[in-house]
Amino acid sequence: MGKPDRKLQRDVLEWLSESYPKQARIDRYPVSIDKGEMSACVAYLAEYSLVEVTWFRPVAGAASVAEAKITAKGLDFLADDGGLGAILSVVTVRLHGDTIKELIAERIDMTDLPAEEKSALKKRLETMTAEALKVATQEAVKAGLSRIPDAIGWLKGLGIF
Repeated sequence: MGKPDRKLQRDVLEWLSESYPKQARIDRYPVSIDKGEMSACVAYLAEYSLVEVTWFRPVAGAASVAEAKITAKGLDFLADDGGLGAILSVVTVRLHGDTIKELIAERIDMTDLPAEEKSALKKRLETMTAEALKVATQEAVKAGLSRIPDAIGWLKGLGIF
């Protein structure tokens, strides 16, 4: 097959999407394509779970694709918004108010401020309303994001990026 033909892959996925949820006979593909090239293309898409394939296996000779069906993952791949897969893959992170207060208190302790000033700040932190804590957290995230070059270096160091 050589290098994967991205245009053929997309065209095949779009063609298969027209018959979803049924399988389509590959020999009915509307454009004349070499059987081996088509089998390689569909096999490649199947390896990424974008299609399901039914193979024709003759007694002698190489197997070829008989039918294929686009999967939900394949439909999502075609969707401009990433489909349901993108929606369902959203990760929600919840931090309890006490956890945020602990993180802020740690930062206060790390400053060079006098002990009495640190103590006063931590007392005020303990009496913060939920709304004030929400605003403080949003501002902290904004401040962190404004330092994204540092964050990327840190994430690379952790092996995340």
